[in-house]
Amino acid sequence: MVCWPSVQEVVSATRSMAAALGNARGTGDITNLASIGITTAKDGTLTIDAAKVSAAWTKSPADVQALVADVGARLAAVADALDDTTAGAFGSKASSIDKKLRDFDKQIAKKEAALTRLETQLTARFTALETL
Repeated sequence: MVCWPSVQEVVSATRSMAAALGNARGTGDITNLASIGITTAKDGTLTIDAAKVSAAWTKSPADVQALVADVGARLAAVADALDDTTAGAFGSKASSIDKKLRDFDKQIAKKEAALTRLETQLTARFTALETL
């Protein structure tokens, strides 16, 4: 089931992802994404300087790998938090919708039981009228 978060939840998730990217740390000379040519614009878009990325990879592949691993771990943590069934934007929305669906199922079951009782009553009445 697709659960769409509110605008505030999307903004919060976007900020969390931007913070995860900004807080990522590498080793050696590669300390952050900007040091390998990946920068964030004011509107949140990423700009990649391919020449700088290539130069960083050539000079210190292990340091670039460490930075990318840290970025990945931080983004995974943000995604896990969003999907948390009790506090996450998507998980809590899914839980809420699941609860509503269970409530609807209960209401449907009650209405079906009421219709079955009514059918039984009407059948008994018409049977009684036919025997007159």
